[in-house]
Amino acid sequence: MRDAQRFLLAQRHVAAVTAESHPRTARLLGSGRRAAQKVIEEAGEVALEAVKGRSTGIVRESADLLYHLVVLWRRAHIDPSDVYAEMQRRADALGIAEKLPKRSGDAEKSRGPSRSQRSLPAGQSSARRSR
Repeated sequence: MRDAQRFLLAQRHVAAVTAESHPRTARLLGSGRRAAQKVIEEAGEVALEAVKGRSTGIVRESADLLYHLVVLWRRAHIDPSDVYAEMQRRADALGIAEKLPKRSGDAEKSRGPSRSQRSLPAGQSSARRSR
């Protein structure tokens, strides 16, 4: 079975969740904020296990992360095939499904003014600021 099909199947299982059958998942589906927080939490746990060099921990935490992603996708009405289509679009453009490079104008807007462009607080000289 292809990976995208596995995620579609997982999402169908999540769609069939009831408060009686899977109360924890039902609560996550009912709270967008909590579902998003769990994705952040699990991503951090994957990273920590990687830093510690624990392969088994990476696998376990990755499974948790993928579960919470599927819940988040379901809550946001996102089909896993849409995520895979985006990955395919990136692979077609770049030869690999990596993060797309930012356009130069977009990157500058999102960062805000550079340190040299910011105004100095009253009474502070530029010499003091450069330290």
